[in-house]
Amino acid sequence: MGALRRLLMSSIGKKYVMGLSGLLLIGFVATHLAGNLLIFQGSAAYNDYAAKLHSLGPLLWIAEVGLLVLFGLHVLYAYWLVMENRASRGDEGYEIGYRSKQRTTYLNLAPRSWMAISGTVVLVFLVWHLIDMRFGLRDNVDPTFERYVDEGLEDESGRPLFLRYERAVQILSTPLSAALYTVGAILLGFHLSHGASSWFRSVGLEVYGLGGPLKKLGVVVAIVLALGFASIPIYIWFADIDLSDLSAAEARERARIVSEEATGESVQEMPGEDVAPEADGD
Repeated sequence: MGALRRLLMSSIGKKYVMGLSGLLLIGFVATHLAGNLLIFQGSAAYNDYAAKLHSLGPLLWIAEVGLLVLFGLHVLYAYWLVMENRASRGDEGYEIGYRSKQRTTYLNLAPRSWMAISGTVVLVFLVWHLIDMRFGLRDNVDPTFERYVDEGLEDESGRPLFLRYERAVQILSTPLSAALYTVGAILLGFHLSHGASSWFRSVGLEVYGLGGPLKKLGVVVAIVLALGFASIPIYIWFADIDLSDLSAAEARERARIVSEEATGESVQEMPGEDVAPEADGD
């Protein structure tokens, strides 16, 4: 345990932990994107995917706790390394350019600083994303969904309905959210690309001639993930999906269920606006 502790406390050990946790998170991000791309297939496919995820029960919570631990380790060790670099390099930790006899050029921040900035922005975006999509805490969306309480309604087979498609469409149909999610996807791709390259270099893979190919692979993966996530808000924004009919139907069904619970009696399905008028006798 002592040797392991010394390794984890060393500079190279911290880089390994940050890099490995980052690679595992990339795997999750890729899986998450694969599921979210079902949104292009419409409400039924996407909501069925959400229902299957929630049917995992405790396994889903275990997976979420594992992701939280991975993300916490990644952020903690990244912050730790940034502080160590800042302490050891001082102001030069933010300096990039070239020194000549006359001057020092400050053209950009150092790559590690860009990583810290993009990582911080991605962290803020992640919190926003969880508030929007995971916990449904935004109160400025269609009140029909009652802060997006997913359980409560059941389909013909008795499974709880999960209205994740409707939630995503409503949120991403607003200009601010569409822009933020698109920018967030681009910054995520930037962070993944530079992070993978930095980690491959830190663990010495360049010595074996693998640095170049792996760096290119990291860039390709980052671009694919960024474009994949960015395509979702862009699609929803330009598709102009109408949820008015579905929202009205859900409102009627929810009112019927609430009435049954209050009275203890079965209530006939409430008629909606889609009921066809009776034809004239003549």
